[in-house]
Amino acid sequence: MYTNFVDIPEYHDYYEEFPTVYYENVYDDPREKEERRERDSSSSSANSGATAGVAGAAALGVGGMISSTGRRSGRSETSSGGRSGRGSVTGSSSSALSRISASQIIATTFIALVAVAGFVLPAIDNAELSVDLSVDYGGETLSYTVSLGNYSANTNYYIVVTEGGTVVLEKQIFEGYQTGVLQGLDGTKDHKVEIRTGLVPLYVVDSAVIPGQDIIYVPVEVNSLTGVSNTIEYDVVAKVNNSPVSMGVYAAEGEEAVFTKVLDEGTNTGVVTDLEYNHEYVVKFFDEKQTHIIRAVTTERDIQEPSASPIDFTYGETESVIVTGLEETPVMSYEVISGTSVTVDASVGALTWVSAGESTVRASYAETEHYKAGYIDVTVTTVKADSDLTFAAAEGLTYDDIGTGELIVKTAGNGQQVIQYSLDGDTWTTTVPTASAIGDFTIYFKADESPCYNALAIGSVSGTVSKADAVMATLPVANDLTYTGSAQELISAGTSDDGTVKYSLDVGGTFATDLPTGTNADTYYVYYMVEGDANHNDLAPVTENRVTVTISKADSTITVPAAVVGLVYNGSAQELISAGTSDDGTVKYSLDVGGTFATDLPTGINAGSYDVFYMVEGDANHNDLAPASGNKVTVTIDKADSAVTQTPVAVAGLIY
Repeated sequence: MYTNFVDIPEYHDYYEEFPTVYYENVYDDPREKEERRERDSSSSSANSGATAGVAGAAALGVGGMISSTGRRSGRSETSSGGRSGRGSVTGSSSSALSRISASQIIATTFIALVAVAGFVLPAIDNAELSVDLSVDYGGETLSYTVSLGNYSANTNYYIVVTEGGTVVLEKQIFEGYQTGVLQGLDGTKDHKVEIRTGLVPLYVVDSAVIPGQDIIYVPVEVNSLTGVSNTIEYDVVAKVNNSPVSMGVYAAEGEEAVFTKVLDEGTNTGVVTDLEYNHEYVVKFFDEKQTHIIRAVTTERDIQEPSASPIDFTYGETESVIVTGLEETPVMSYEVISGTSVTVDASVGALTWVSAGESTVRASYAETEHYKAGYIDVTVTTVKADSDLTFAAAEGLTYDDIGTGELIVKTAGNGQQVIQYSLDGDTWTTTVPTASAIGDFTIYFKADESPCYNALAIGSVSGTVSKADAVMATLPVANDLTYTGSAQELISAGTSDDGTVKYSLDVGGTFATDLPTGTNADTYYVYYMVEGDANHNDLAPVTENRVTVTISKADSTITVPAAVVGLVYNGSAQELISAGTSDDGTVKYSLDVGGTFATDLPTGINAGSYDVFYMVEGDANHNDLAPASGNKVTVTIDKADSAVTQTPVAVAGLIY
């Protein structure tokens, strides 16, 4: 709807400075046309001027129905337009411009311009242009419909409406279908509707003219036309006279009516229902000859009545403002308009707890196609949460934790509240008590109120500080022992600060503080334990708690055998040595260091030198004295003297 008419100076300048070629239909009231003919016939000068004008237009290819093979076309028509009074305009007519090519328009305009100013024309492409213009005029309202197709890409197009020579509308139009309504016009003046290019110079590709009327007769008086939600309420007075007057409601100019009604003589009131929300409708009042009144009426968006429950919000909870009863899913926004107990996410309505108190949150919803914008206020009451602190007695405390181990632990809860502790329920401190002795204990606790939590009432937990396990400070160490024939202490003592260390050669035997001894060469296992004191548990004897102690064998010793002296060959076997002795094992002999050794004393028969080798085969506590080349005794059997056993006899008869 265009009710504020603004002049655009540059177009006015073009109108005045450059000639413009018009292709237009002029709609005349038949009676007025007849009167003009009479006036024209009586005025030869006027008639001659009109004839000359037509001839000039024809010479330029402008007037009448122009037929061409160009690729640019336009059409204009008027549906039920005109006035009543001195006469009425009825019917419709085809546009004076049926088909005209861009080259014809340029040529025509060029001729006019050369004659006036010698202006150089801009270039226009030769694309097919399709223009359909429909104009409907009644009373003080003019409506138009324009369909623009295949227009030049380098050219702008405008619809221009003038009233008595004054521009009341200039609006750029684009490819496609577009409509408009102008209200508050002066029906006594001529009105011209033109489709113009935006080039310089301007030229008109389609137009329509509605002559002004001296007297306007309107058979309908509109008291009110009001859009309410998706309805139009009407209150009109009809003056039917000789032809019925009808009312029509249109969703857009040029479309079929969504509502029609033949009005009764006199006052007609009613409601047109089931219309679109927030939509501009065209309402027309017409008789069988013409449209008398055109009005634009806009329906309203409907009012919604949403609901939202008050919110009780406790610290630590998750809450959001929930609005129900809204249609078409409007865009929501949220804000705190009073109070400081919460903040709210402006986009989703999620609440964040700030403090105890009361706030008002406004949930605003944007308008939608069918519904108005609005808001609803929600009261949010916030309260502190009950304390979520929980405690337990410390576990695993022993004597070793004395002075350091805290008797109580916080198992869950916030860090806001100040916690106090007591060992007797009377004296309180914020320091957590520590173990001071072994045994059972009870510890009390409480928490003060905080900004977010209520106070925690007095509670208590009980526990025990146990003995510590005894440990060895130093472990016993095996002694380095060799067999002596006497009992020897197998270990050096271990120590413990937690009790008395005891030992045993049997893990299941009797443990004592005496250090275990061993005599014979052997391997011994010495087990140890700690008999705990008043604050420590025993370190029990186990197979792992032991030392590997070994008493090594001693080396064997020997009284070396002596060689028998004065042995002389006598042809019999003779013992070569007197026996050696050893307390550490068995002495054995051999005439070969690598041979077999035995306890028998070696013998010899023949005169000669003999080496008698000896060794000791050690007993359980002694190592062998191994045979060696140095462990020997050398013995000699001398040769015997020669002896005559027969007196020599002279041999008779021998002669010298």
